Parts: sequence; structure tokens; C-alpha cells
Amino acid sequence: MKEHTAEKNFEFIKSKINDIRSALFTYSDIDEVTYPTCIVSALRVDNNGTVWFLMNKSKNQYLGADQKFAAQLSFYRKGFPFKLSVCGKADIIHQPQVINEIVGLSPLESGLDTNEILLVKMQILKATYVEWRGVQPETWFKKLYHRFMQWLDSSLIPFERELEYQFN
Repeated sequence: MKEHTAEKNFEFIKSKINDIRSALFTYSDIDEVTYPTCIVSALRVDNNGTVWFLMNKSKNQYLGADQKFAAQLSFYRKGFPFKLSVCGKADIIHQPQVINEIVGLSPLESGLDTNEILLVKMQILKATYVEWRGVQPETWFKKLYHRFMQWLDSSLIPFERELEYQFN
């Protein structure tokens, strides 16, 4: 029963990632390698909880083999009534054939410059989902007040539910 619930939770998270696609990437390891905070687009989310995405390679990065690091993806898009934050362990993929497969290119079409971009896979360990309640004020004054308060402090936006998921 618990495995069925975990599968159902993961399918829910996977569908929300596929709805939004773009996320803010941040990393949280303290070591000699730094990864810039950047906006990425999820290429694929597979059934074992791995999110695949591309990011630009920074000029001063040393990228060793089998380098794993803690990372976070924050999914949000204007017009969607939710945000999703996923944390996990990320890994840089260096094999050109894997990069071509994930990106969806055949070996003949492959024009990706692997000196400029990185393919990253991140295993989801934790996900936090927040859904906002649709508040519809009745009068123009209440609408104006509601927008002004949201402008002052985005934490005042009411939410209907906040769910946290753990994956192993």
C-alpha cells in the first residue's frame, strides 16, 4: 500500500514538472566547484525519479568524473496556481551518446557543443508542492487592496495546501 502511494505521489510530481518545465537551478554543496544559479528546462523526467536538464558550462569549472552534488530545482511559472521545489543529488553526464539520446538527436544530427553545455541528471529525494487558493474579491476596492498586499509581500498569498514528499 505504501509503495502504491509513493508511485502515485511521484506521478503527481512528475506531471507538475512536465506542466511547468522551466526551473531555477541552485546547488548547495560547499566545495571547490561552483555552479551558477540559472534557469533550466527539464528535458525528461523518468519513472525512477530522475530529472534531466541542460545548463551552460561556466568558464572556471573543473568537472571531474563521477562528481555528485546536492542541488535544488524550483519550478514556478506565472499563471499556474502552484510552485514546486525538488531537492536531490545531481550528477554531470559526459558521455556524448547519452547526451544525444536524452536530447533526442541521432549521432548524425548531433551538433551540440559539449564544451559549452552540461547534461545534468538529478535524482529527486524530496519535493515540496504549494498550491494557491483562487481568491476572487467581489468589489473593485477589495481587488485593489488584495493586489496591493500581494505586491508588498508575496508570502501573504493564501495557499490551499502545502505537501512535502520524501523519495528514496
